[in-house]
Amino acid sequence: MILVRRLLGSLLVAARSGLGRNLFYLYLAQGANYLFPLLTIPYLSRTLGLEGFGLLSVGQALAVCLQLLVDYGFPLSGTREVARHREDRKALAQILAGVLGAKLVLVLLAGGLTLLAWWVVPVLRPNPLVAFAAFFYASATAFGPSWFYRGLEEMRMVAFLEVGARFLALMGIIVLVREPSQVPLVIFINGAASLVVSLVGTWRLWRMVGPLVFSLQGACRFLSLGSRLFPFQAVMALYLVINPIALSLFASPREVGLFSGAERIVRALWGLLDPLNRAFFPRISHTMAIDERRARSLAARALIFMGIIATGLGLTLVVFAPWLLRYFLGASYEEATPLLRVMALALPLGAVSNALGIQWALALGLDVLVNRVFLLAGFLQLGIAFLFAAAYGPGGVAWGMVLVALFEVVAFALVLARKGGLPLG
Repeated sequence: MILVRRLLGSLLVAARSGLGRNLFYLYLAQGANYLFPLLTIPYLSRTLGLEGFGLLSVGQALAVCLQLLVDYGFPLSGTREVARHREDRKALAQILAGVLGAKLVLVLLAGGLTLLAWWVVPVLRPNPLVAFAAFFYASATAFGPSWFYRGLEEMRMVAFLEVGARFLALMGIIVLVREPSQVPLVIFINGAASLVVSLVGTWRLWRMVGPLVFSLQGACRFLSLGSRLFPFQAVMALYLVINPIALSLFASPREVGLFSGAERIVRALWGLLDPLNRAFFPRISHTMAIDERRARSLAARALIFMGIIATGLGLTLVVFAPWLLRYFLGASYEEATPLLRVMALALPLGAVSNALGIQWALALGLDVLVNRVFLLAGFLQLGIAFLFAAAYGPGGVAWGMVLVALFEVVAFALVLARKGGLPLG
C-alpha cells in the first residue's frame, strides 16, 4: 500500500511539472492523429467506393509530398532556432519572417511540381481538381506554426492546432462529402481546416513577436539551414507515401484503392508500436551511460518484447484479414485480403529493425550509420515501388514493402556485428 501511494505521488508530481504537461498535450495530439483517421477512413471508403478511394489515396500522397517540400526540414531546424532564441523577441520575429519567406519561395516550386504531377500521373490527368486540391492542402498545412510553438515549448497550443484541424476536417467531411465524385472536396476540406487553425496560431504569434520584416536574404538563410535536415526527412517521408503514387502509374484506380485500403490498416497497427519505441529508447540510452551490460540486457528484452507484440499483430492480420477489410473498409475491399496478408509480414520485421536500429544502435552512438541505413532503405523503397508496380502490380508493391523491411533488419544486424555487437550477443 505504501509503495502504491509513493508511485501515485511520483506520478502526480510528474504530471504537474512542465514536462509532464507537455507530454500530456503531445499525447493528446498524437491520439487525435490516430482517432480521427479511424473515424473518417471507414466513412470515406464506403462513400467514395473503390475507385474514388484509390484516387483519394493518390491525391493525399501527392499532397504529403508537396507538404514535405514546403516544410523543408523546418519542423526540426526552425524549432531548434526558436528554442535557442526564445528569450529574444527580435530574433524570434526574424526567425518567423525568415521561415515564412522561405516557405513562400518553396510554394512556387510546389506549384510547378503540381503541374508536372498532373501531366505525368495518368490518374490525375482527367482529375485536375485533385492535383490542385493537393497543392492547396500542402500550402495550408505547411504554413502552420506548430514548429514555432514547439520551440517555445507551448505544447498546449500545438495540441490545439493539431486537434482543432482534425476535428474541423472530420465535421466537414461528414457533413459535405456524400458521393464518389467529391474526392477533391475531401482534400480541400482537410486543407481548409488546417488553414483556419494556422491563421489563428499565426495571428497569436504575430501579436507575441511584433511586426515581421520579410527579406530575400532572410529567406535564403533559412533555406540554407533547412537544407541540412531536409534530405533525411524527405527520403523517410517519401518512404511512407510513394507506393500509391508509383502504383497509380501502372494500375487502375480500383487496384490502387484495394492496395491503399490494406496499407492503411497495416500503418494503423504499426502506430500501436510507436509508444513502445518512445518508452524503450530513453531508458536504454540512460542505462547505457551507467552500465553497458545492463543496457545490452534491456535492449535484448526490448527486441524480444517488440518482436512478440509485432508478430502477434501480424498474425492477427493474417487470420482476420477478410473480416478487418469487410468491417473497417467495406465488403468490396475483401479482394485486398492477399495484399493485407503479405503486408502483415512487414510488421515483425519492422519491429526488429526499430529495436536494433533506433533502440540499440543509437544508444551505442552509431548515429551516422543509422542514418545511412534508413536513407538506403528509403531509396531502395523508391526503386522497388516503381519497378515492382510496373512488373507485378499491387502484389509486387506489397512484397516490396516486406523486402525493404528485411533489408533494414539485415543491414542493422551487419552494422552492429561490426561496430558494437548485437544486443543478444
